[in-house]
Amino acid sequence: MQSSEFTRSGNAQLVSSALNMMGRDTTVNHRHDIVLYGKKVSGSAFKISKGRAYHHGTMLLHSNLENLNRLLRSTRKGLRIMGIDSVRSSVQNLEIPHEEFVKSVCMQFQQHYGECQIVHVTEDEARTGDVHQIEKEFQTDNWLYGQTPAFTQNLEKSFSFGTVMVEVSSKHGDIIKVDIQGVPATFYVSASAMEAGLVGKKYGRGNFIQTDNEISQWIASEIL
Repeated sequence: MQSSEFTRSGNAQLVSSALNMMGRDTTVNHRHDIVLYGKKVSGSAFKISKGRAYHHGTMLLHSNLENLNRLLRSTRKGLRIMGIDSVRSSVQNLEIPHEEFVKSVCMQFQQHYGECQIVHVTEDEARTGDVHQIEKEFQTDNWLYGQTPAFTQNLEKSFSFGTVMVEVSSKHGDIIKVDIQGVPATFYVSASAMEAGLVGKKYGRGNFIQTDNEISQWIASEIL
């Protein structure tokens, strides 16, 4: 749609109205999320480019919430992201048929913006031409990790000689700095070698690095 016609809250309200017509008492909160009795059922994002507004979103109809919760939580310890903190929200499913939801939303948009052509795109149609090229790009290492925000990971573990502390800094998916503290004198050389050897490695992608002691093995298992 034309960017002059677009408001994020307005579109969310249209979708919420479509759900209301289906017997779901949803509302739109101050973050433009659609909620049902305080629990989030939808989130969205938008972009304005060259005078056009693009708006896409998610809707929890019959999702596996246990898997969703697991996938959104990192299993890695001590991570601190250098970016905007996400807002955690309780979620729930709407438990309505997908086809009925799509039909109701289309009706609301047509009533608001006027009659328009509805295009149904099949899975096969979506995987051709430019879309196929974009799909391939999304599978590249640069796309998956290259845009990763800068972060640090702080690790700590007790050994027979004392406690070792490690701080790893990463940017765009690459390890840029490693600081190892607390190692005994007999490990100074190998610890320094590991600090230097890890710089430039790809964080979390199974890179091989030679380990000859329990400290190095532990660090490698946590970040590679």
